[in-house]
Amino acid sequence: MTQTIVITSGKGGVGKSNISANTAIELAQRNYRTCLFDADLGLANVNILLGIHPEYTLDDCIIGNKSLKEVVCKTKFGIDVIPGSSGIEKMATLDQEQITGLINDFAQLQGYDFCVIDTSSGISRGVIAFCLASTESILVITSEAASLTDSYALLKVMSLNNYRGTVKILVNKTSSIPQAKETYLRFKEVVNRHLRIDIAPAGIILNDPNIDAAVAQQEPALLLYPNSLAAQCIRAMVSNLLKSGENDRREEDFSDFWQRYFTFSHLISEESEQSGGQEQRPASSRPMNSAQDSSSQSTAPLPVKPAATLDQTAETKKWVEYRSKRDVSFSQIDGIFEVAALPSPVPLLSKALELLARGEMSWETLMTLFSSDPVLMVKALKMHCGQDPALRRVKRVTKKHQLFEELGKETLTNLLRSTCLQRALSNRLFSDTSSLTNSFWSHSHTCAILAEKIAEFADYPFPEEAYLAALIHDIGHLALRINRPELYEQISSNFQHGESLLETEQTIFGMNHAEIGARALRSWHLDGFMVDAVQYHTEPVARIETAFNLVKIVYLAIRLTQSDKGDNEIGKLGESLFGLSSGQLENMRQDAGEKTRQLADSFDIPLNKEQEDSKPGERQNRFRRQAMEYSILQGVLPPPSPGQALPEIIRAVFQAFNILFNIKAVICLMPAGNPSLLRAFGYPNCFGWETLTDIQFSLTWEKSLVVRSYMSGELKTALDDEIGGLALADRQLLHSLGTQGFACVPMMVHGINRGVIVFGIEKTLFGRIDSLKNRLEQFGVQAAKNISSLDKTV
Repeated sequence: MTQTIVITSGKGGVGKSNISANTAIELAQRNYRTCLFDADLGLANVNILLGIHPEYTLDDCIIGNKSLKEVVCKTKFGIDVIPGSSGIEKMATLDQEQITGLINDFAQLQGYDFCVIDTSSGISRGVIAFCLASTESILVITSEAASLTDSYALLKVMSLNNYRGTVKILVNKTSSIPQAKETYLRFKEVVNRHLRIDIAPAGIILNDPNIDAAVAQQEPALLLYPNSLAAQCIRAMVSNLLKSGENDRREEDFSDFWQRYFTFSHLISEESEQSGGQEQRPASSRPMNSAQDSSSQSTAPLPVKPAATLDQTAETKKWVEYRSKRDVSFSQIDGIFEVAALPSPVPLLSKALELLARGEMSWETLMTLFSSDPVLMVKALKMHCGQDPALRRVKRVTKKHQLFEELGKETLTNLLRSTCLQRALSNRLFSDTSSLTNSFWSHSHTCAILAEKIAEFADYPFPEEAYLAALIHDIGHLALRINRPELYEQISSNFQHGESLLETEQTIFGMNHAEIGARALRSWHLDGFMVDAVQYHTEPVARIETAFNLVKIVYLAIRLTQSDKGDNEIGKLGESLFGLSSGQLENMRQDAGEKTRQLADSFDIPLNKEQEDSKPGERQNRFRRQAMEYSILQGVLPPPSPGQALPEIIRAVFQAFNILFNIKAVICLMPAGNPSLLRAFGYPNCFGWETLTDIQFSLTWEKSLVVRSYMSGELKTALDDEIGGLALADRQLLHSLGTQGFACVPMMVHGINRGVIVFGIEKTLFGRIDSLKNRLEQFGVQAAKNISSLDKTV
């Protein structure tokens, strides 16, 4: 199975081909089998960058002289290269027989984990088709107005062609992280305002003269200068790329991508002929003031028909017409049930991200997060069922611990991390779903508790199975509301399931939300009893009475959450199904409601209008900033590679500290062989290398700020005029740093303190420490994790 990564840009000269080549090499360095497809028309940039001279190109394959396997060029860098040349342009004119032959050729290239495609710059049918067909698109921009304007034009065409993925934005040739963040946020603001397309940060590449030096020597910068800033940034970008998508990889043959490519290419072509020419980009859509940029003005987007905003009647007609032409199976209803796109409550994810960043995510808290949230649980179930797809056997999950222990803490943590980042970086209905996700969480969690209580009363042997089935019973409803919001505008968000709702869904989709949810779960080979509980929870009471117990239990729990106190009908239902009295049902409901409220309070999830934020957008923006800081830190200071020694890890820590905070005067103090002593550690030629062996602190020095920071695990600061009452070693350390003050950042994770990072800071900048405190503490946690990797007992 091959994942495609398309790397493109709105204009030339932004470093796209260099990034493509080095990205492919970094993937290969991580033992992924990687192919680099040079689709940059006629420029042969990849050949020059890698110093290769291919004997054949895609031209030879298209005209029939050579097979595609013969065209593939092996390199000494561990990657294969497909030289495109003018063959890329010829692909747009192939007839169906030639297309089929070429797709079959690509089908023979099995065994790649990744195919990195370096496209041409600008807006052409081929570039757009590559982007629309890809599972991962990276758009390279710089802070120049021309780059931003042309990149916006490219996104506009993708948006008009209904691109549903998230385009990752890579800021290249930037002088600093603040400049990169400003460029990205300015660009994102304009895109959010004018386009219906999701973008997210892929990373940054800092200006580095080593890039030009590597190009001159026709060697990849990643290998020629492995410790350069550019190399560090590329590795961080690839880490983010792998981490953000590790739980949402599409499993497909390489030929699947090419089938989509040719389909989109010809669709765009047909649309062009119907529109009768190209449509000029309106000046009002330009993201920046770029009137002086003639290159951007000459680039017109491909003619496409904008997607109309449909009312309920039009949407219904559209789907009825679609169904009349073909039998719509679940897989053909594109985009309705995308597990990765299902949103969890922002407050819950914000709390999770805070714990992850501080290294305080315990196993118990992790299980509570997954046990309470239906979206996280569905993702965990999908991963659990897909762990060994070759077996294709139905998996029954009767206990929560069974599920969690089989997946393991690392897998669950990665799944939670990627969910947080995907939610933060997605614009899709982000602000409009806050109340929806909160009420969905509350409804689902309450149903789950009730189902478990009813199961225990009914002596059902697997009460936790009832809990899980009730927790996820309405996942199809959430998927529809997120992906087809226009159908639910007039329907309240309290998850009451009336006949009109079910009839509307049946008319449009050929099935209701319960059946859609069940089909997804069944396609993962989840146990049939649990799937049945999801599928039949909207059935009439008369049919439920003839069902197996799990369906009855979940059905009763759902109806109990939707009924009022003293409801005679729910009392009769409880009595007929399990002999439960109205009083017993009411006690269960009150207890379940109270437990849900208590858990909601611990996660700060508002459950009613009085608790809701007066400005919900502020919470969303805080979460985005929180996620961005976490993502940047994880990218700049990724976990060390296996086998790295302590000096190499410290080097990476210092370089990351410099990149994030622009501070070079840094010293790392850690316990030596003597547990009562802290001494300085470093690497050859690091800051203060000549004197490091003389810098030692005894843990008995209670007046030392360094010692107090280490012992308490708290960030400590001091200026030169405040050091009089401290240990003399603190003043000597300040002299070594050569600044007017210093700060101590403890490196603590899982309650174990690995040491202290001490850095110097000038008095005029001392006020920044408070605003940076959270980021510094997170940095200390990540540094401690990296150092702890040397200790297998931690």
